[in-house]
Amino acid sequence: MKYRLEATVSARVDILNRITTLFIQKGLPVESVNYKVIDDRLAKVELICSDADDIRMDRIINQADNMVDIAEVQYTRMDK
Repeated sequence: MKYRLEATVSARVDILNRITTLFIQKGLPVESVNYKVIDDRLAKVELICSDADDIRMDRIINQADNMVDIAEVQYTRMDK
């Protein structure tokens, strides 16, 4: 199953490394990453991964919610 993670983050590129590390730790392949600056302080990150399940995605969301530079994070399932 494919999932799309969307996060509102501080406008710092190093946050991409921290988010993708969460997926690597869970052994989930990342298919694409999109980073878009909204204003001076905020950016949007969109990440698509495959071979995931709700349990692993919930764990990633919980870990991401505890990161200081992430304001909001959520995921949605994508149809194949």
